[in-house]
Amino acid sequence: MSALAVLDGSAKVGRRVLVSHDGGNPWEFGAVLEQLVADGTDLVAVVPGATVSGRGADAGLPYRLIRGGLAV
Repeated sequence: MSALAVLDGSAKVGRRVLVSHDGGNPWEFGAVLEQLVADGTDLVAVVPGATVSGRGADAGLPYRLIRGGLAV
């Protein structure tokens, strides 16, 4: 399903979700992760690098995810 479908609520998201980042828009990926964490979804994030990391203005992404309840 698309990131937009998750963010606008039109996607039926299960309790356990695998989110894959294709190296495209990092803001979209971060927004989806934050939404799913806020919804209490049990998720696994697959990224092209070694870690989920925010860059530039979104350097706080990993901290917001952990504060939101993401298990690392």
